[in-house]
Parts: sequence; structure tokens; C-alpha cells
Amino acid sequence: MAVSFAAETADPTVSGISRQQKKRRSSAFDRTPQQNAMVLFLKLFIFIDAFAHGGMSPVVNVYLVVIVGWTPLAASWFWFAKEITRIFGYTVVGHMVDKTTHKKWILCAVALMKIASGAILLTSTNTIAMLCKGVLDGIAAISTVPAITAMTLGTVNKLRFHKKHAVLNVIIQDVGTSFSAIIIGATAYMVFPEIQNIFYAFIAAGLLLLVVIFLMPSENATVDHAVARGRSIYEANMLKVAKLAELIGEIDSDDETEDDVDSQAETKEQGEVANSDVLDNLSHTDQKPTYTKIMSYKEMYSHPVRRRSLLCLSMTFLSFHLVNATVTPLLGQYMGLADKNKRDVIPIMAGLAVMTTVGSLIMNLFLKKYLSKLGYKNVLFIGCGALALRLTLISILVRFTSNLWILGCTNILDGMGGGSLGLMLALYSHLLSRQTGHYNLNMAVITTFKSFGGASSVILGGFLATKQSYDVTFPILAGMVTLPVIFSMGIYTPSLEGKAL
Repeated sequence: MAVSFAAETADPTVSGISRQQKKRRSSAFDRTPQQNAMVLFLKLFIFIDAFAHGGMSPVVNVYLVVIVGWTPLAASWFWFAKEITRIFGYTVVGHMVDKTTHKKWILCAVALMKIASGAILLTSTNTIAMLCKGVLDGIAAISTVPAITAMTLGTVNKLRFHKKHAVLNVIIQDVGTSFSAIIIGATAYMVFPEIQNIFYAFIAAGLLLLVVIFLMPSENATVDHAVARGRSIYEANMLKVAKLAELIGEIDSDDETEDDVDSQAETKEQGEVANSDVLDNLSHTDQKPTYTKIMSYKEMYSHPVRRRSLLCLSMTFLSFHLVNATVTPLLGQYMGLADKNKRDVIPIMAGLAVMTTVGSLIMNLFLKKYLSKLGYKNVLFIGCGALALRLTLISILVRFTSNLWILGCTNILDGMGGGSLGLMLALYSHLLSRQTGHYNLNMAVITTFKSFGGASSVILGGFLATKQSYDVTFPILAGMVTLPVIFSMGIYTPSLEGKAL
């Protein structure tokens, strides 16, 4: 029996339930203090990780090209090592996250890798050492995203994850990256030419992450590992579902805005999220939930709509990042080489990072409010459109102006495009994986395609910039944006089992 998503957004006065009653009754579904603490520490982990990874990683590439003297092609191999590690490791880690009930140990490994990465940067710029750092960064990246996403999903449950916490995680990541870029840029300018000293931030971030993990409450008391891997709750007594449909407006009221309550038009994708997952918010009722079975891989991929949609989503991310991954490093190199004062190089790159996160922050704040009205597929189109506009502007500006400030501002569009697809990676992967028990595995497969696109992108961009020129490279990349748009058109949401909500 399906529960209409319109019931969730219906005006409570229609069903005879006052807002005061709604608030009183919804208290039965509130998270425990331990779960609230887990959510808080997960958000803090995201912020510190973004400080070390999002704000620092682009600076390393420009540091190697402009300060150390590497060629763009040589520096691209550092990025390639990171991306190739993602390609071969993400599916393994995703499967591990689905299986394990000790996800905090994965986060501990991430923290230790941050410390090791900082130590390498402080002691050497040798090619082999940089490749090792790239591998460490790749392992850290493929471990952080699935572990944090799964723990968030298992703590807050599916409806809250789609409505609030997925986008909130991205926003916090953007804030951490911006904060890092500002501090790193200012510090690099002040300590020049001893720029290597700024990489102590990696070690400091790793130590802080270990403290955060130590303070997290027990996983067994806070995380529903079945929900975290994409299983749905099965309700044996289906008579209760009708009652649930009547009272659904009472659940999760702390996540609803006034617009959510009054809205009647919702997209098909968001409707299906509520149809299948609303019972996952009943974890604190007196009836212990049972879950849909874990599908075999054959069962999961035999569904034609799911199989085709997962493939199209994977190709969307591959083709998008085949274009996008190389643009910011190339733009940073171009601007750094155009500015004869090498002291300005790191602040320039930091400024690009800030512009990117400002764009992502704007986009995700917008999506936090309007995602249900837009629909997931339209968000993919918006991200591709932002990338196409960005590359078109860069292609024009590098030919007709030497104003680096104008060039740098185009990175706002980078944030809008990357922010849109970054959110869709978590949400669309889950939408296509519900009731399978393999959410993190499917997200890992999609991310593997994404990483393959990113690894190929940095080599392609480095080759074109080295053999041709920057003003030839950007128009070629702009023409390639048609690929992710085409693949996005093939994504549809599979039907679900009627008894699993």
C-alpha cells in the first residue's frame, strides 16, 4: 500500500490536526540525545575534513607548477594518482561500508592519512613522494564520503536525509572549504617564500579529526546500519499504514518549513522517496521494525529501469567530471603564470576556491528550499548548464582580457555546477538503490565512474595546455558539456515493492 507524498505536505487543518498537536505528537519521533550528538560530531568532521581537503588540495597543484617549477603535465600525474586510486578502491570501500557496523574506524584511518599527507608535503617535493601523497588523498576521499553519508542516513533516517541533512552536509563542506581557502591564502602571502609551512594544516586537521571521533557516541546506540545501507522498513500490519497516511504530517515537523506545509505540487522523485521510506521515521515506536531483504546483485540489476538509470547516472558523472575536474587547476595555473609576482600565486588559488564554495553555497541554499519543486533530473541539467556557461565565459575572457579578477569570478559557476551534482550523487544514488540493501555500493560504483572521468580530465587538460595553449583547451572542454546532458535524459526512478515503505 502506497502513501501519497501529497499527504505529507497537506495543510494540517484539512485533516483536523492543529499545529500545536503536531508539535506535541511529533516529539515521539525525535532523535535521542545520543543521536543528536552523533549528528553534531559528523557535521564537525565534515567541516574539518573540508578545511584540510577542499581548501588545501587545489593549492598543492598550483604550488607544484608555479613555485616548484613542475610542468602542467607533470603536476597532472599527482591528481591522476589520486583519481586512479578512487577508481580501483571506491567500490571496495562502498561494499565495506555497507557491511561493517564499525564505520568510525574508517574515519580514524582518514584522520591518520591526513597527518601522513601533511608530513610528505613538509619534507619533500620528489615525484614519487607526491604520487604517494596522491594515493593517500585518494584513499581518504573514497573512505570519507560513504562513511559519513551512511552514518548520517542511519542516524537521521531517510526522509530527513533527503529533506534536510544531505544538502546540509554539502553546505557545511562549502563553509569549511571557504574558511580554509581564506586562511591558507592569507597565511601563504605572509610567510612567502616559505610556503611549505602552510601544509602543517594537514597535520593539525588530522589530529582534530581524531579528537572528534573520540568524542562521538557509540554507533550501536545511534546508527541504524540497515537503513544506512539502503534497506527499507517492512510493515507487516498494513492497516497501520492508512493511519500513518493520516498522521504523516505529524512526523518530522522540525524539518518542515511553512512552504513545505502549504505546498501541494511535488516532483515524482520526491514523492517516491516518501512513498517508500516514511516508515523509517518510526524507529522510536513500540513496534520493532523489520527490513526488506538484502537483494543479490543479480536481483538488483535485473530490474531494467534501475539498471539503465544507474548506468546513465554513472555516465553523467563520468562525462561531467571529464570536463570539470581539470578546469580549476588549469585556470589557477593560467592566472598564476600571468601574474609575474609569484607571491600572489597561492592567494589567487585561494580566491578561486572561495569563489567556488560561494557558488556552491548559494546553489545548495537554493536547493534546500526548492529541491522538491525542481526534481532531481532538473538539478542535473542546472549543473551542466552552469559548467557550460563557465567554460564559455573563460574561453572568451582569456582571449580578450587580462583582468584576473573577472576570470576568477567565473569560479562561482564552478561551485553552482559542482554543488548541484555533488548533492545529486548522494540523493540520486539513494533514490535508485532503495530496498536493495546496496546503497553505498551503488554510490561507490557511480563515484568510480566520476573518478575515472576526473582522472582522464586532468591528463587531458594537462596535455592540451602543454602541447597547445590554455585558450585552445577551454573551448574544447566547453563543447564536451553536451555529453552529461544527453546521459541525464536516460535516468528514471524504478518502481518499488508495495509492502515496503
